[in-house]
Amino acid sequence: MQKEYKDYKGAIHIHSNYSDGSGSLKEIVESANQAGLDYIIITDHHTLRHKREGAEGWHNKTLVLVGQEISPPCNHYLALRIEKPIKPKGMDTQEYIDEVNKQGGLGFIVHPDSPKKRSLPLKERPWSDWEVNNFTGLELWSYMYDWLAPVNLLNFLYYIFRPAKAIKGPSKEALQRWDKLTQKRPVVAIGGVDVHARNIIPLGIFKIFPYQQLFSTIRTHVLTPPFKLDLEYDRSLIYSAIQNGHIYLSYDYLADASGLKFRVNTKNEEAIMGDEIKFSPGGITTLTASSPRPAQLRIICNGQVLEEREGTGIEIPLTKRGVYRLEASLAGKPWIFTNPIYVR
Repeated sequence: MQKEYKDYKGAIHIHSNYSDGSGSLKEIVESANQAGLDYIIITDHHTLRHKREGAEGWHNKTLVLVGQEISPPCNHYLALRIEKPIKPKGMDTQEYIDEVNKQGGLGFIVHPDSPKKRSLPLKERPWSDWEVNNFTGLELWSYMYDWLAPVNLLNFLYYIFRPAKAIKGPSKEALQRWDKLTQKRPVVAIGGVDVHARNIIPLGIFKIFPYQQLFSTIRTHVLTPPFKLDLEYDRSLIYSAIQNGHIYLSYDYLADASGLKFRVNTKNEEAIMGDEIKFSPGGITTLTASSPRPAQLRIICNGQVLEEREGTGIEIPLTKRGVYRLEASLAGKPWIFTNPIYVR
């Protein structure tokens, strides 16, 4: 019997005027409402001020949650579900990862693949310490860092007005690293917008990538039981889904991915993305994927393409243990990346 979940779409990794973004809470919430987001997670540098001021809760049709981006000179880390801000000064990378865990939080390595060579006068923020452990996951696809990769001083204006032309999806290196990590243990992938909506002309006449624009791009969909419009209950659902990998990320600028399904079934069990399920050599273990619209679908097993076809669905019997995930593209553009199902 299939378990039914609601599919809620949201934006993670948002900066307000409490750090280096331009927007007030009101502006961000209005933009999220207009973009049709079910939830957002604001993650300013160095502060949980929005949380302290009572911003968490339902604002019209959008649930607002607050985390923090821990921001030393390099190795930035997104801390969700924490109650006290974490100051990384004097800490090494593992120490602030451990501090997030001590608070019962969830921690994500963000924009781990900064461009190696950049023509714009911007600081690189790569992740350099891959010896750390006990992080929840990583930001597999960052909109702003994807956009920045091909941009230089000569083509800057072109990509400002045609940003979709710059979007290529998670790098090959990022996907390979993630697949390698998931062979050892569950590592949850999220999508991030990293939106700042910075003014480039005084008085806010023109902003680079306003909130509403980026809220329509990379979204993190969570699969949970239905919301009750109660902060504590719904916040718990969101964070539980993220912690357990019951999420997928999608580039909804191409098309809204809501309704995607990805499951593995045995005779007695069912698993959705993020779950672990026991493989029975003598039984029937079936993988099914269903897309809300025709797309190029790929089943990845242990980092290798297992099955690829065009259409709205795939159903295949599994003949071996492995870490299985789904990718989907539209007209050759990256669209959906699910978290894996772990067939042990």
